[in-house]
Amino acid sequence: MNTFPLVRAKWSNEHVMAALFGVLLLYMLPSWVHSPSGILGFSAVLAFALVLDTAVNVIRFKRPVCAVSASVTAGIYYILTPGVPLWGQLLGVGAALLLGKHIWGGTGKNPVNPAMVGLVLAGILFKIQDPVFTPSLLLLPALILSIPFIRFRPFAACGFIAGMIAALIFKQEFGFDAFLVFGGIFWGCLVLTDPVTITGNPAVGAVGGILTGFLTLQFSESVIAMAVGVVLFNVISAAAERFLERTNSKLFPKAKINKLVTFKKGNTPFVDLTGKEYRKAEDVSSLSREEVLKRIEANEVFGLGGAAFPTIGKIKTVLAAEVPQRHLIINGVECDPGLVHDVWLMQRHMKEICTGIDLLKKCIQFESVSLAVKESTEHSCPAEVKISRVPDYYPIGAERILIRQVLGKEVPQNEIPAKLGVLVLNVQTVYAIFEAVSKNQKADSRFITVTNLKEKNMCVARVSFGANIQKILDDLGMKTGNAFAGGGAMQCRNIDDSDVIDKTVNFIALGDFPRYKESPLCSKCGFCKTNCPAGIRVERIAELAELGDFKEAKIYSPEKCIQCGNCSRICLAGRNLAARVKAAKTA
Repeated sequence: MNTFPLVRAKWSNEHVMAALFGVLLLYMLPSWVHSPSGILGFSAVLAFALVLDTAVNVIRFKRPVCAVSASVTAGIYYILTPGVPLWGQLLGVGAALLLGKHIWGGTGKNPVNPAMVGLVLAGILFKIQDPVFTPSLLLLPALILSIPFIRFRPFAACGFIAGMIAALIFKQEFGFDAFLVFGGIFWGCLVLTDPVTITGNPAVGAVGGILTGFLTLQFSESVIAMAVGVVLFNVISAAAERFLERTNSKLFPKAKINKLVTFKKGNTPFVDLTGKEYRKAEDVSSLSREEVLKRIEANEVFGLGGAAFPTIGKIKTVLAAEVPQRHLIINGVECDPGLVHDVWLMQRHMKEICTGIDLLKKCIQFESVSLAVKESTEHSCPAEVKISRVPDYYPIGAERILIRQVLGKEVPQNEIPAKLGVLVLNVQTVYAIFEAVSKNQKADSRFITVTNLKEKNMCVARVSFGANIQKILDDLGMKTGNAFAGGGAMQCRNIDDSDVIDKTVNFIALGDFPRYKESPLCSKCGFCKTNCPAGIRVERIAELAELGDFKEAKIYSPEKCIQCGNCSRICLAGRNLAARVKAAKTA
């Protein structure tokens, strides 16, 4: 079953496009102040663009799709074609949308900037006024508000601006007025940052931007030459995105995600819903290594962090590893924004966790033992247990990322950490080891976080495997809202009345359904890739998965996905990209 994050980015493609359109209106302000009739002309061009784009989208997708991108195309084209008659501007915008975008399949599929296509056509049919921009204080708001859009393609944008400045210096014309007249900020921040048609590759983006800015201004100062230069850069960008680096070799945590509900230190409610009595811990100091391992195996302890892998298998793998040193890392990071039970467990049961650590040390001679945490609270651990505080980034708790952070070791994707002598266990797993050995108790229950996202409250509950999730919510008095369950807030599914607690459930929540509008209009912003800790080409894998071409998708290494859900959280098109990557990974 596909999972999804309950956490969603606040911004969307529509928000970004609307903000960009607002900035474009500010660029038109000086001319409208001097000639208010221009407002009517632009209104006609805008209305034509919106009607045309909406009509084609309805034909293509069988439903209306937001046409705000067409307003941006109309705005850029209109600004760069002063003096062109209205019928010519309508013709140019029509060509921009049909030849520059829809003939390729629509937004996100076009390899060239639509406005530039229309501009090149206008240059063939009409004489375009050069220069387009005139220094004016009225342009100042537009210039300032253009700068934030550099975020979308920073290397290409900064490269272009640097190339244009270099050309002006070379021509001995450099000055702010000259830079403004030739549209350095406009082209660099609003055109060269178009994520659909400009590569996000740092090297190609920077070099391509520099060459586009320098050569077009050095050999021609016309708007049409600049448009041709951008189109050529678009073609190079398309080739770069298709054939250059497909994945990173290392895992990096990418995002800081705030907790969904504030953790109440020392005051978080706890409810035991298992309905059973627990045995008292016995003195197990005299048990041999073999007896400890036998109890861990007999009581079926498994990874309670979410992986659900049998713990005895990991321990035996570490024991069999042909390495000079072995290391133990207790994962108390709890980086998922919905979980609190691991932190609660460390606050309430640190003594038992330390006993579990001692039992592991009886089985394996470790060179180092580390407890990885994020918060600064002191933990009462034995001196030989090192407290490793890690940065608050998601997903810092992923096994390979945590190993690099704590030990400074890189574990390749094709290697199993346990085979390299590194044992990483969730803090609740260590607690389960304590119960399995000291109480000879089966691992048939677990601690989970239960949250009401609407009322902003939470509790920690101990639940039995097989318990009905809806009944748990009813028992806790949580009855209003959509019910979700999963490994955490970043990996949830919508539940029904028959769903039960299994080995993958760490989290139950009531709340609103996340805003996955599943827009077909991917803007190629690249946020899914830049926020992917595995560095894989998420957007390309998702595109191929939608087409059912899983063989081609395998080229982009979907198996490296750690299923953190970050791509779905950040997607401006509101698409559950993680589900698509998972489909390619398991195909």
